[in-house]
Amino acid sequence: MDSTAYTVFKRNVGEDDLICSFKYDGEEGFVYVQSNPTECIGGELTPVYEVHKAEFFVNGSMQEITNVQYYGGGSHGTYSIKFTYKGKVFDYDYSTMGMGGRPCQDVDCMRVYESDGKTLVQNGCVKEERSLPVVCRRAKKDGTFASFEDTYHICESDSW
Repeated sequence: MDSTAYTVFKRNVGEDDLICSFKYDGEEGFVYVQSNPTECIGGELTPVYEVHKAEFFVNGSMQEITNVQYYGGGSHGTYSIKFTYKGKVFDYDYSTMGMGGRPCQDVDCMRVYESDGKTLVQNGCVKEERSLPVVCRRAKKDGTFASFEDTYHICESDSW
């Protein structure tokens, strides 16, 4: 996928724009999520984000997704996205973490759940096998995205 073809045209201060690959059950494409911080909670002043734009392109056409959620990552920067598509919940996460639960790279895998969001269908985030790999990139200040080359590696000092 050529991420340079997808450019964010208007960004506001504090927005977090994210684009991630998608490959599951014979379908392939990407999900784009644009979120704004709406409040801060907790002692760490963790921002809460509201998704105001979500686009999902699969096999060359836009498809509908629902229940799109974006978590901005708190003080450790462990951001994630979750959405429902065709009755399954897709949860993008990390398969490996560095010292103190801090990521050493962008989100790199996904888990798939039944529509209840609790019954696990497939855990693609086991670091040794990473069976559902994804590539995620945050928008740069100029609205473009870095390469979609998969640069996955197990984080140094990963102990879980």
